[in-house]
Amino acid sequence: NYEKMIENVGKIALQILCLGLNGHIGFNEPGISFSSRTHVVDLTLSTIEANARFFENIDDVPRKALTMGVQTIMEAKEILFIVNGEKKADIFKESRAR
Repeated sequence: NYEKMIENVGKIALQILCLGLNGHIGFNEPGISFSSRTHVVDLTLSTIEANARFFENIDDVPRKALTMGVQTIMEAKEILFIVNGEKKADIFKESRAR
């Protein structure tokens, strides 16, 4: 249904993304197909741990997420890609080399 809603309104005008500590964008963990569309993903332990700061207890952090796939993201008219924090410097450099 999500893909259909995007189709009904046209392309996404601005997609804002952050880089995850393990290199994920959205919740598309490393290794996901570039042709992926919106889907449910199992979050990796590093992503669960990174999001634990938003919850009182790590056991409350969701283990699955709904995310736009890479193909859906790339179809946006514009993409703003944000990378912040020293912890992400190495994964950013690695992702640029790919």
